[in-house]
Amino acid sequence: MYRTIFLIFCVCLASCSSNHKNTSEPTVRINFHSEPTSLDPRLVRDLPSMTISRMLFEGLFRASDDGATPALAHSMTISEDLCTYSFELRPSCWSDGSAVTAYDFEYAWKSVLHPHSLSESAQQLFIIVGAKEAKLGKIPTQDIGVQAINQNVLVVRLERPDPYFLERLCHPVACPVPSKLLSKQPNWDHCYNKNFVCNGPFILDKWEHGDHLRVTKNPLYWDKNAVQLHSIFITMVEDEHTELNMYENGELDWAGSPNSSVPPEALPHLKTLLPDELFIQPLAGTYCYKFNTKLPPFNNAKIRQAFSRAIERQPLIDNILQAGQLAACHLIPPCLNIDQGAFCTLTHPRALFEEGLEEMGWTRQTMPTITLIFSRSEKHQKVAQAVQQQWNQIFDIKVNLQSYEWNIFLEKLARGEYQVGGRGWIGEFSDPKSFLEIYLYDNQHELGSGNDTGWEDPLFRTLLERADQTTDKHLRDQLLAEAESRLLSSCAISPIYHSTACYLKKPYLKNVYLSKFCDLDFKTAYLENSNASCMR
Repeated sequence: MYRTIFLIFCVCLASCSSNHKNTSEPTVRINFHSEPTSLDPRLVRDLPSMTISRMLFEGLFRASDDGATPALAHSMTISEDLCTYSFELRPSCWSDGSAVTAYDFEYAWKSVLHPHSLSESAQQLFIIVGAKEAKLGKIPTQDIGVQAINQNVLVVRLERPDPYFLERLCHPVACPVPSKLLSKQPNWDHCYNKNFVCNGPFILDKWEHGDHLRVTKNPLYWDKNAVQLHSIFITMVEDEHTELNMYENGELDWAGSPNSSVPPEALPHLKTLLPDELFIQPLAGTYCYKFNTKLPPFNNAKIRQAFSRAIERQPLIDNILQAGQLAACHLIPPCLNIDQGAFCTLTHPRALFEEGLEEMGWTRQTMPTITLIFSRSEKHQKVAQAVQQQWNQIFDIKVNLQSYEWNIFLEKLARGEYQVGGRGWIGEFSDPKSFLEIYLYDNQHELGSGNDTGWEDPLFRTLLERADQTTDKHLRDQLLAEAESRLLSSCAISPIYHSTACYLKKPYLKNVYLSKFCDLDFKTAYLENSNASCMR
């Protein structure tokens, strides 16, 4: 017995003023602090790539304040046991004119779950029957519980009921890819001009690496009447001061989060000068320092604990960040509403450090030299300098600092070529477990995806598995809190602060959607008057 749910997708068309109708090419100008790492939605691993994916691709659902809004899903049927979903696709096409089919979804999802896939977001689909086994190479991908019945119907079988399943389908990793094209052009995602094939509200016009990227309205998009912008012009300027100057000089319509940063020292000035253009909102995110538990000196748990507990977090927020962040003693942010309890220790960090040195047979003079790495951002640099000073003073040692361009920084972490490094993590949907499941497996494991600390723990894994098996929310939250406590006690990571989105937006730019998960969506954005951006 099935119950059928028809998804009524109401699109609110933003109306421009009569003056704006005379603007032939309404263009929004934004900045990325670094280049997207990939145009393939299956391979996104950073915020610029996530943002560009939402411009160029669309899946069954799109992120919204309600969690998930129907996109290519016209209707769906759910089984009584809540484990089988049947999606009927609305008519839509790729930017080359070919039809988007259920087979494109099946191909995309099964390719993500192939043992040789490089996707770091495969765990988003592990809820599907056979997904984890296929990723481990234990069963062929054809046995995964995803099947295109025909061109228009996709059936998905889940291991168990998942109240967050539709939110998972908003992630770029759940988007389709042009399967027929890929069979002829395996490097389809390396086309950096208007011939790149996609299915979202915008199409790629041109990508000049290291300089700019431009997307234009997709004339073949199924909901094209909802898209008011002609184009989005994306510069790639790493220096946040330069970006701020560009905004103040009228060269950008949006600056800062989620794809860059507003210089923290400029915030007092901006709060006075541009109070109606500066926005700060909480995010479901946490900035952490990660310790490489496989390399000395942080292969010693007490030394990791000492360095973590020596960080004074509130002065970093008050004196450096200044954008409403919250000092973090947990990984899961408070906006996800889980009762985590207190996490603290009475042990002084210097005493822990001394014990760790003794366990390893080191002195301050013979212990390995420590280098803290971070992505090239003034905010991250100033935080690192403050933490460096705290560590130097408490432990009477020298800590070196090293910054890297974003993509190189990610590679350093992924390859384990670091001792301690700072990186933020933004949740991808409302399940607090999404913050923890990254640490289920080390990156070297077949199922590893983003855990570059080298830390693994069987009990941690068991707690998350038990959380998956219960339908009692209170018990589930208890198990997740216990798993988080296990992770934090190991000090494989050290939460520093819970993040906020801090950005500048011109008053004439309307209806841009930014969620607490950093879903930045320009689908229904519009420019209010003729003085707004128009590409020269």
